[in-house]
Amino acid sequence: MNRRETSSTLLCGFTITGGYGNDGGLSSGGGIHLFDNANPILSDLIITGNEANSGAAIGALHGSSPAIRNTLIYGNTCSVLGYAVRFHNGSNSEMTNVTIADNHIIQASVGLSYGSTLTVKNSII
Repeated sequence: MNRRETSSTLLCGFTITGGYGNDGGLSSGGGIHLFDNANPILSDLIITGNEANSGAAIGALHGSSPAIRNTLIYGNTCSVLGYAVRFHNGSNSEMTNVTIADNHIIQASVGLSYGSTLTVKNSII
């Protein structure tokens, strides 16, 4: 997934592993990188064993607002800005029934920046 996926786009029932986020600068989204108003539904996923400078598991950037549901995020590695999941520059997302645990991060499990918002429901962080 990359850019402008609509809310009718569904990624469901996969394990996302072995990814390395590198966008030529500050890498983001080792497992899933969303950019430029990508708004998919991410459901019933396991996201583990990914690496990036920021947003090791998921990087949602520049207005990307995924709905993340029934997902386990663990064992991802992050450096520099150090988030497991990062929402940046106007990303307005929702997480429901999500567990984020045991990631190798520097700052926090979830990072919000530049006007991004996150609604969290029935989740463990």
